[in-house]
Amino acid sequence: MVAYLECGPLDKVDLCQCETATKRLFCARAVNSKALNMEFVRQVSRMLHEEHMAALLLLERLESALHRTGRSELPDMADNDFLRLMGDLKAGIEAEISNHFAFEEKELFPCLRKAGDGGMVDLLCEEHKAILPLGHRLAELAHSVRSGSLTIDDWGTFHRLGGEFVERLRSHIDKEEIGLISSVEGTIDEEEDMHLAEQYAYSR
Repeated sequence: MVAYLECGPLDKVDLCQCETATKRLFCARAVNSKALNMEFVRQVSRMLHEEHMAALLLLERLESALHRTGRSELPDMADNDFLRLMGDLKAGIEAEISNHFAFEEKELFPCLRKAGDGGMVDLLCEEHKAILPLGHRLAELAHSVRSGSLTIDDWGTFHRLGGEFVERLRSHIDKEEIGLISSVEGTIDEEEDMHLAEQYAYSR
């Protein structure tokens, strides 16, 4: 059974483990932990991890773009790399990330809840509820960028929401890499894994 304990600024916290009775409390941020470099026994763990890594690369690109252009100045609409990012961001949010969350909630989480990880599942579901609407608004604004209809006010909103999206989703992915995938590896049997992997591949 896995629960989470936030232990400080996300960019400064490593994996913290402490056992209290039968529970382990994990910090969210654990970039250098062995859990992020584990070899996966279950197919669904590997599939989740691969999508997490793709999402992190997208977040890095978005964060770099936000750093290059401040809130009070419009980005270069002739920059093909920037326009490509906007297209990738819209597609990533509306397809990959949305499907990833839906698979977890409909297929994976019920299995983990039965195994006793309801607390972790509840936390991740709450984060989904915060991240997905934020992402959809960001995708709408990314479409405005590509269509050439972005105003300076729209860009200010995009800049603010983009920074929040990066922070929230990166933290969420860290939690899933540490807690969710460890739970999958420890509780899902081979038959369940095969079924879940088929469902996951179908949902992509």
